[in-house]
Amino acid sequence: MVRFNLLENALDSVETGLDYFNKALEGHDRRDYKQCLLNLFQAAELLLKAVVSRNGPGAIFNPASLQEKCVDPAHPTESELHQCKSVNVSQLCKLLKIYHPAEFSESALQMMKTVGQLRNNLQHFALEVRPQELAMQLSELYQQIFRPAFVIIQSDETENSWNSDLRQDIIALEQQFLDITVNQEYTLALCPVCESFSHFILYQGESFPTRTHCICCGFSLNNLQTWDFQECPECSAPSVIYLPKQRAGVCLWYKCEYSKMDGFVPMEPCECGAFRMEGHCSNCDSEES
Repeated sequence: MVRFNLLENALDSVETGLDYFNKALEGHDRRDYKQCLLNLFQAAELLLKAVVSRNGPGAIFNPASLQEKCVDPAHPTESELHQCKSVNVSQLCKLLKIYHPAEFSESALQMMKTVGQLRNNLQHFALEVRPQELAMQLSELYQQIFRPAFVIIQSDETENSWNSDLRQDIIALEQQFLDITVNQEYTLALCPVCESFSHFILYQGESFPTRTHCICCGFSLNNLQTWDFQECPECSAPSVIYLPKQRAGVCLWYKCEYSKMDGFVPMEPCECGAFRMEGHCSNCDSEES
């Protein structure tokens, strides 16, 4: 029997869509653009349904349809749900505003509707769009919809499940997306917050990291500048960023032991205006010596 649950169906569509996205950007074949649009939008819709259904399996179905097809609409069976009508994209966006207003911005939901209209044009009539415009919109769809959805659906993962099949699948999908969009301009390290090996460090054409994000817990650093970095006490690279909330540092040199295994760098502001790391301040200690 061929069987996919909702999340498996969503992740499979992400992978298929990214495969076609890569082919489209390399070969510029209109059929690949067609398939990446169909599959990536289907993936977005399924992922968001997986997010909303965490509030109950009936949350993503039309209430009138539940009443008509289910013996007990509050506790529908899987076979009954197969007969029910699920919510459309507009209704799905309204549900996200209710359940996850902080995770999905208004621009993200508008992007979902915009790409949804392109999908509808293609699926029900015809499509005319510049390849560069379509590629940009699909890339934005991934960043604004897929990434926060990935974080939400992993929230049930326990602390010691960093290598679970779900997390490894999502990390692999993120690598696939970055390989397509930024090539080799990223590295992968241990996330100091969730301790999964899922902290993506991006360079964006610079010699230093400009932003980072964890695809498992959502931790991120943005708009980094050269003057934000301090010398790491472990690897001696100018690679440590101070995090006021954690009162600790994070080393962004992926070969450093802090990035590979240890997580947060012990770090706090020093009275002299510099930073004390691992109990030592390079400014004060050098003056004392």
